[in-house]
Amino acid sequence: MEDCAGGFAVWAPDVIWNPDFRNADGTTGAYVMYFCTSSTYIRSVICFTTSKNIQGPYTFGDTLIYSGFTKNDQYVSSATKNVNKKYTTTNVDDLIEKGEVTMNNSWFSGNNFNNQLFPNAIDPTIYYGTDGKMYMTYGSWSGGIFTLEINPQTGRVIHPKTGTTSDGRMVDSYFGTKIAGGYGKSGEGPFIEYNPDTDYYYLWTTYGGLAWDGGYNMRVSRSKSPLGPFTDAAGRKAVLDPATNLDSVGVKVMGNYKFSTLDAAYFAPGHNSVLRDDDGRWYLIYHTRFQNNNMHQVRVHEMFFSEDGWPVATPFEYVGDHISDGGYEEADIAGDYEYINHGNGTNANLINYQNIKLNADHTISGAVSGKWEQAADSAAATLTIGNQRYSGYFIAAENEKGTKVMSFTAVGSNNQSIWGAQNKKYTGSERASLSDYTNPEAELVMAPETVGEKSKSVKLSGTDLISGATYYITNKNSGLSLDLPEGALDAGRNIQQWDFNKSWAQQWRLVSVDDSYFRIVSIGDESKCVAVSENSAKDGINVELQTYTGADNQLFRLVKSGSYYGIVSKCSAGKGALDVFEWSTENGGNVNQYAYNEYDCQLWKIEAVCPTVPSGAYTIKNLNSGRYIADNKGSAVQSDAQNWNITKQNDGTYTIQTADSKALTVENNSAEDGADIKLAEFRGDSSQKFIIQCSKDGTYSLLTVSSGGTRCADVYEISLDDGVNICQWEYWGGDGQHFVLEAVSEAENDTTDVCLPVGLAVSRNTNPFAGNITKQNEHYNYGGDPAAFVEGDTVYAYTGHDVSTNAEVDRAIYNIPEYLCYSTKDLINWNYEGVVMKMSDVSWGDPKSAWAGQVTKHNGRYYLYFCSWDRTSEGKQSIGVAVSDSPKGPFRDIGYPLVRGTHTNDQSSNWDDIDPTVWIENDKNGVEHQYLAWGNSRYYICELNDDMISIQDLNGDGKITFGGEGTNGDVFYRGRGLNMYTEAPWLYRRQHEDGSYYGDYYLIYAYRWRENAKVYNSMIEKREAEIAELTKKIEGCRKFDEFSKKRRDELMSTAELIDKVLLEPYISDANMRLLVRKINVHENEDGSLDVNLEFNGDFKDTSTGCFEIND
Repeated sequence: MEDCAGGFAVWAPDVIWNPDFRNADGTTGAYVMYFCTSSTYIRSVICFTTSKNIQGPYTFGDTLIYSGFTKNDQYVSSATKNVNKKYTTTNVDDLIEKGEVTMNNSWFSGNNFNNQLFPNAIDPTIYYGTDGKMYMTYGSWSGGIFTLEINPQTGRVIHPKTGTTSDGRMVDSYFGTKIAGGYGKSGEGPFIEYNPDTDYYYLWTTYGGLAWDGGYNMRVSRSKSPLGPFTDAAGRKAVLDPATNLDSVGVKVMGNYKFSTLDAAYFAPGHNSVLRDDDGRWYLIYHTRFQNNNMHQVRVHEMFFSEDGWPVATPFEYVGDHISDGGYEEADIAGDYEYINHGNGTNANLINYQNIKLNADHTISGAVSGKWEQAADSAAATLTIGNQRYSGYFIAAENEKGTKVMSFTAVGSNNQSIWGAQNKKYTGSERASLSDYTNPEAELVMAPETVGEKSKSVKLSGTDLISGATYYITNKNSGLSLDLPEGALDAGRNIQQWDFNKSWAQQWRLVSVDDSYFRIVSIGDESKCVAVSENSAKDGINVELQTYTGADNQLFRLVKSGSYYGIVSKCSAGKGALDVFEWSTENGGNVNQYAYNEYDCQLWKIEAVCPTVPSGAYTIKNLNSGRYIADNKGSAVQSDAQNWNITKQNDGTYTIQTADSKALTVENNSAEDGADIKLAEFRGDSSQKFIIQCSKDGTYSLLTVSSGGTRCADVYEISLDDGVNICQWEYWGGDGQHFVLEAVSEAENDTTDVCLPVGLAVSRNTNPFAGNITKQNEHYNYGGDPAAFVEGDTVYAYTGHDVSTNAEVDRAIYNIPEYLCYSTKDLINWNYEGVVMKMSDVSWGDPKSAWAGQVTKHNGRYYLYFCSWDRTSEGKQSIGVAVSDSPKGPFRDIGYPLVRGTHTNDQSSNWDDIDPTVWIENDKNGVEHQYLAWGNSRYYICELNDDMISIQDLNGDGKITFGGEGTNGDVFYRGRGLNMYTEAPWLYRRQHEDGSYYGDYYLIYAYRWRENAKVYNSMIEKREAEIAELTKKIEGCRKFDEFSKKRRDELMSTAELIDKVLLEPYISDANMRLLVRKINVHENEDGSLDVNLEFNGDFKDTSTGCFEIND
């Protein structure tokens, strides 16, 4: 460079501590100063120096990046130097020779340096990525702002390969990746800082000329990557094209401004850095000039990030004031303000204040009009002026006259920052931090009978959102909320966006199924969930309401974007997101799945509803530990989940009791910290009453009435351990004092008012298996098609609920609207478990056609296979499957038939596809197989996939691959292979104590019309890579006694429990009744079984009762 005397020289040092730097003496760790020297506006070089002491002296390291060089020889002279500007006099030639850089003719415009595309090499600053890499951003005016990776051990540049980024930005092997500016437009002093709270990298640059009247002003944009692309609040890219209006790009942090309390107007604020202190507070550090005065002054303002994730600086320099965590009293906010909108311009104009008023009714009047709000639990501010929304904060802080005043700072999506400041002294008080966000117009649970399995994690997808809480979900682009149009809850209903109205149709519970994924269920019916209509990653697929089954198209994960979230589907492997179709801003805009690109139409604000708690059964999970409040020998401790009956009292307080009426009680009715919370007989006094208050995040605090509401249930010492006491402590807002309340499903709530004990010995009105029972004004009359399922020491029996009249039966019309469940541990005393599925909830089925259901368990879930007349399959019967997390239901249909009646069209009957049964067993290689068998007159069998809700296509023809023996190799024909087979197949095989199977397979089925029962013995082996033909080698049969003397006996099932048991339907008085018969099974020497039904005579009509079981 030529002599710099009289101007330019050394600029913009940036000093960092680099612990990885290798010093010349072999030690590691140094202070590294990156700086630049300039001889003209275009010809500069970036260098670095090092020192072991921050105060120096610094030792020169090397030059890194030059700018302003020419293609050919070109000299410039000064009084002391004659310098050749050709690139070969820089480090470029050496780097090319080493292979680190490739020659780029675009560096030049003719012979001169191309400063429209490439930068002036000044203003370096160092930043780190979350990937651990070290970067240097730099540049000024001309070609824009660039960034390069730095080797932390040497301090030197790691040069990239020339190319482009995925979004089309320049990557040059010498200058690096372009991240902002270009084409001769202003922009310098880049500074990048990562904010872990928003997960964004923020790029500050300064536009305009450096002089007081040059329009110098700071701008900010952000990116998810340390290499960009950076965009502003309006969504505009920081990298410019030739036609871009510079002023339209970047959030303007501040410009030239004047409050009446300032002695002089401030001009040209810019070339800033940012400090994130160890306490998490942010500070903006910059220099400013004054009107008609080019002298500098360095200033510091505190900075916050708005709810939209954009930085806002306070109006006055920082002198130690801190914002209130709980916010301010509204009376202290209302009043007269001097108001400044910094606009978008880059010019010398002074932005003087205007007079406005924030009125007590939340309107804004004066020079501008609009409305204002303060968040309920913080000082977060929202001001809407005209049609523009600005978000930021209120803060009481000193102005530059030393008077503490109320002020605000906010930023809008128009890239404009606004300030306001009162002049009167602030004498108010901060708002109490114990804020009650409870929404009295919403309830935590609306349909408790539909509640499913509780959440698996405390937080959703690694975010701060609470699993199990209810939320409003609002689109960033349109401002409209995710909605069930007209509150319709039928499966297949489109999910749309509508004006935010706080109705239940816009309230969604987000329930985690693991640490990553969750389901989105409607608060109106929690068996219904948001789902991608197809299990696919394709773009454009509709998003609709479905009955929840746990399929991948019903599960979602959150991707944080500032204060918004992308909601990506599991069926797309996280690549497809909920997207408002065609960026609609209209009511009724449809939600579809599209590839996630972080567009505003794919981003959602997820805000807790904070509902009231209706009386009911709940679990109480601590936010800090993820463990539950439980009873341990009369003490409330932290442990496994336990159900609690939470009851709202007439005075608005709550009592919290166990199933046996023991109540949470503050010991000795104490108001002191540390008082234990015990379990005691319910008295209903103040020691047993709690105020349940919702926090902003949707969690609840249990404030004790004994303390006057100043103290609450608290996990002692914020412990994560089981067995730790729950005590009373002054509310301070920690996670150990916040709890997630989740309603208990009917299946989980095993209290006696849900499961009614009944006897099966004699038919009477209290016996639901053989007669009538009245429970909660509902009539449970008759049942048919019983199926047994054994888990542990309990047998469950599933039946259709027959409500047909005699006249209907005489005309072969059956009205069976739902499936019922009973349980027993001794086969004598039975509990009624309730309705496990209604056919009215099966979108494709006949609401009066709940036939032949059977339950099995696989991978921790329960599957109900059933058949019904199919409204989508030419009037034929079809096989369906529904899923539950409990054997007691509720079961949710997957939304379509598993086997349609049109799949087996080899005969004219409309009821080929009925009476499903399932068999699960490992083959000789330990590979598990799952089989589905069914059929009327013909016996069908095929292999299920591991998900249990789809069928394997083993030969790749796109159809079901059937197994079995018949003339066409696909099915069993009546009279071929199975003697007089009619329907109701049931597979059975003996088991060792360890659960492994051995011996013959037995196929039990109904035969003839009207049906009787047969058992077949089948010796088979499973073959690899093909379906097991479970009834292939028929060797003989043993026939049950023809015990029916009435209208019919059919559809039997066997249950392994101490001995063998046969459940069978029995019809009398034109309705199906259920009873239990004992089977005697004898193993012969050859390993076969003799199966004989224990029988004591003809069945009796229900008028005199069924025979009594004595053992």
